[in-house]
Amino acid sequence: MNKTLPWWAHRGVKSKIALLALAAISLFNSRVYALVMRENGPEPIIVQIKESLRTSDDLDNRLSELVALRQQQRMKVEKWWAGRKLLVMLSFPTNFTEQEALGVIARLEQSPAVEKLVAVSAYNLHFESGDFARTYGANDTIPDAARRGFDVDQINQPKYQPPNAFALLQTPHVPNRLIVRWKNEHIWKADRTGFQHELLLFIATGAAGLFAKSKAPLFN
Repeated sequence: MNKTLPWWAHRGVKSKIALLALAAISLFNSRVYALVMRENGPEPIIVQIKESLRTSDDLDNRLSELVALRQQQRMKVEKWWAGRKLLVMLSFPTNFTEQEALGVIARLEQSPAVEKLVAVSAYNLHFESGDFARTYGANDTIPDAARRGFDVDQINQPKYQPPNAFALLQTPHVPNRLIVRWKNEHIWKADRTGFQHELLLFIATGAAGLFAKSKAPLFN
């Protein structure tokens, strides 16, 4: 025989569901989860560098500040990822307690370079597999185009092969016109790097005329 629950029972169930939902939201939005303690100390963390810094003149300065802070806290760089995001994995000293590690994390969070910090065990809740498509070792030199995300569309793409000139001529096209796409790393700050001047000189020599131009955003 089915019994109808009193109104206060329904409200209690709804309250519990609401509390669980709030807890889940709070957990997901938390920057760092409770660290898993391993035999060799706290698990590593993944630090995301602020996206706004990647195309900023302050990138090197802010990264240098992060290096100084990391060294002060005796943390070690394990690897970097440079693609859709700029990420670095940092490990703690093996003799650190969980509380010591959480204290270091709190200090790292104050760094102007840091977007977020995530425990390795929770990486899949914050990042996608494509964010880890290109890896660099701790001592590798990361090309500036990779650090700044200018070549994201080239990751996992085959090396560019110039098309056959004869085949191009057989393709229907507007005579004597070409569409040229310049690499983002050259366009960025073109007036300061000299690229804009070189382009204007190229056009001025009469080697080619500019029919039209358009500008696409650096990031989709």
